[in-house]
Amino acid sequence: MAGEAISAQAQVVAFTYNEPTVWYEYMLDIAKIAKQKELKTVMISSGYINPEPLKELLPFLDAVKIDLKAFDSETYIKLIHGDLEPILENIKIVHDSGTWLELVHLVVPGYTDDLEEIGKMCSWVKDNAGEDIPVHFSRFWPQYKLLNLSPTPEETVKKAREACLAAGLKYVYTGNIEDEEGSVTYCPDNNQAVIKRQGFFVSENLVLENGKAAICPTSIPGVWK
Repeated sequence: MAGEAISAQAQVVAFTYNEPTVWYEYMLDIAKIAKQKELKTVMISSGYINPEPLKELLPFLDAVKIDLKAFDSETYIKLIHGDLEPILENIKIVHDSGTWLELVHLVVPGYTDDLEEIGKMCSWVKDNAGEDIPVHFSRFWPQYKLLNLSPTPEETVKKAREACLAAGLKYVYTGNIEDEEGSVTYCPDNNQAVIKRQGFFVSENLVLENGKAAICPTSIPGVWK
């Protein structure tokens, strides 16, 4: 797998679709070899994994994206048939390890779109993982067993971002909608745009490998090199 990545001139191996913790041993083996070959590695996960194997894996990952699907235990059980507490604990473990962490929250009408609950979630993230953790709010689109629901109103996704910014997080984004403001990384000191995006593509990046941008007096946290 690492050899295929090098042959394709890829810089990153991403473990995703399906949930990579299902094939944990394979992911761990690849990640070790990929690091030896100076490839970056990323895990995209629900975050539902025991602490011990997570801690064994983290030294071989450059970044982790966790889907924090709800911030209410009953909603987690009802919608996902899972437990919220292990997810929250693993968010803290990843953060404490120094591995780069980002969170995604799918805004599902009637389930995870309560703005007060979203504000509480973002306050928890700030208190337990810091104000620099990027949080992405994605618009829900009816699929599979939730075809009875309507797509999330775009305004709701934007308001979720605003609630998270109000809670004190610095880097909050929107997804699955047309929202120029919600796709830009802003300098937290002067609100200047340092990274602009169009869909999945970066149209302008002023951040250097050391996290510095000439128009921003402070470093932008992230993995830039």
